[in-house]
Amino acid sequence: MPTMYVRIADDLARQIAAGDLSPGDRVPSTRQIAAQRGVAMATATKALAELQRRGLVRSVVGVGTVVADAAGEEALALPTASLGARTPMASSPRRTATVGEPTITGRSSPALTRAADMQGRIVEAAIRLADSEGIGAVSMRRIGIELGVPTMSLYRWVPSKDDLTLYMLDATLGTMTWPDPPPPGWRAQLEYAARGQWAVTRAHPWLAQLL
Repeated sequence: MPTMYVRIADDLARQIAAGDLSPGDRVPSTRQIAAQRGVAMATATKALAELQRRGLVRSVVGVGTVVADAAGEEALALPTASLGARTPMASSPRRTATVGEPTITGRSSPALTRAADMQGRIVEAAIRLADSEGIGAVSMRRIGIELGVPTMSLYRWVPSKDDLTLYMLDATLGTMTWPDPPPPGWRAQLEYAARGQWAVTRAHPWLAQLL
């Protein structure tokens, strides 16, 4: 059975394919998804990230997440198993590098390298602010001051606050390590995941507000 965020992404993808959501239409925000479906913010942000991965939506500065112009039905033809869904005990460990990096195949271009580096600096600054002052202190303006760059220039690398929240979640939760092979039995696996999440949350207390 696909995970919850994949099921939410599948449902929204079907609405796009059916024409209920047309190119340019706003899709529900992470807060709306969390409230409507009774899921955590982390699940909602992962659902939107999954839609972006399929090329069905895009982020627009000052607007939010909208249906992409080229959102096609071919994305719905992919079997769920091929959508990149991962269970908590996936056998391959998660990368601990900053998430949201452009996928680079072959030789890295200077432009992609600069983009990944700048995005990483923004996410690191946001995490530092949240750790020291709480998640409420995180804003593009504060991050711009921390990095010594104009606020509006940050949107070139991080399209929206929702995207920044997703990157912060993945960057911190991505530090959790997973054994290969996983502990035997579902109970031991859940305990391992819970202890790992607890340790990360103690290091970053603001995570509790988002999770």
